[in-house]
Amino acid sequence: MKKKIVLIIIICLLVLTGCFKKEPAFMETFKNVKYSDASNTLETGVYFYTLDENNNEVKFDDITLNNEKMKYKFNNFKVSKPDKKGYVKLTYDYRMDVNFDFYTSHRGKWSYTYTYGCPLIFDYYTGEIYRHNQTNVGAENNLTENGIETEGKDKPKYTKIKWNKKETKIGILEKFNIDEWKNSELLGQENGTYHYKNSTGGTVTIEITMPKDYDGIIIALNKEGTTEKFHNESKKEYNKLVELQKKAKEEGKKSEELIKLEKEKNKVRKIVDPKDEKRKEYKIDDYYYIKVSDIIYKDKSKSRWLFDFFCILC
Repeated sequence: MKKKIVLIIIICLLVLTGCFKKEPAFMETFKNVKYSDASNTLETGVYFYTLDENNNEVKFDDITLNNEKMKYKFNNFKVSKPDKKGYVKLTYDYRMDVNFDFYTSHRGKWSYTYTYGCPLIFDYYTGEIYRHNQTNVGAENNLTENGIETEGKDKPKYTKIKWNKKETKIGILEKFNIDEWKNSELLGQENGTYHYKNSTGGTVTIEITMPKDYDGIIIALNKEGTTEKFHNESKKEYNKLVELQKKAKEEGKKSEELIKLEKEKNKVRKIVDPKDEKRKEYKIDDYYYIKVSDIIYKDKSKSRWLFDFFCILC
């Protein structure tokens, strides 16, 4: 009988150790964040704009585009078995779809396209936004890092982090497949003005290489999405960077302006940071959040509940 009592006490002590284990501190500003259900459809703004026959962005007085909401749906969360180094590959998809309509009496050649917001991926414990590479499925070799072409293909972008008191890394690759641009459907016309509707969409696959049991992946999607202001500022910054990089390649050296821009581009950024000039305008409530660990480790969450239950019994 005494042996059983001693065994029960030992078990309870082990369980209590787990129960009272101090969790890593979550960012103070994220205490009251409400997480979205990954099975729900999330909506954000998308910015449509028109192009002339030479693919230059132009506004036409006789063309009106009605911007609609882009719908995002997250699916297929999976985690591989650990490799020899203790890393796993987390994969999931998100589907983007948008319906929109436009009015036109324009007779010249023109086309239209759109800018949309991609979900950010950041660390639960520090708020740091993870950098990532992007590639278009089916393209020859257009791997990019945040929109800037880089060498290689299908290679993740790695970020060094500290996890369980050890230095490790997180690697992220986005694979785009924007494959469903549909032909416009004529709804009607009046006094030479034609009314069309259209829809487009695509699937993005995310591949994240991370340590096994790492539970810090958070997906954040800006609720406002892409506005005309954001589109214009991003386009201006991107064009300037490409121009300076091209000039540096021709001259064989980087200008001080390019060095400064690249340094700014490579700066560590947080999801919300009032000290960061580029992000100080963003607020906690500006985003939808999905806590990935609640999805991929849900069975372990149930096990933890059983531990807590035994704690109470003890």
